[in-house]
Amino acid sequence: TSLLETHKYGLHGMEYEHFGMVVAEMREAGMIPFVHKSGGQVEIVEGIPDLCYRDKERLIKQVSKVTKNKKLQQRLRKKLLESEREFNADTFRQRMRNIVDARAQSI
Repeated sequence: TSLLETHKYGLHGMEYEHFGMVVAEMREAGMIPFVHKSGGQVEIVEGIPDLCYRDKERLIKQVSKVTKNKKLQQRLRKKLLESEREFNADTFRQRMRNIVDARAQSI
């Protein structure tokens, strides 16, 4: 995460990814991630229109809009931080423990 913490923005270019762990890591590091409007990565950015793109032209417009507007950056970071707990590493570990514990009890 330390490398991610040195950057303000992230670009995730994979289409139709099932989850998008790197996007969750970007969020946790405080970055504003831009993601393709497909797959699980959209859920990680709460489907925020300013962060989801379908083509390069839209991406360029969105990145330009966000990087030039400090108030918009603050709103986006606040929105992402409000729901960050759902995608952070501690929550993931706890959910996995719960799954393993439930499975162990059923054996």
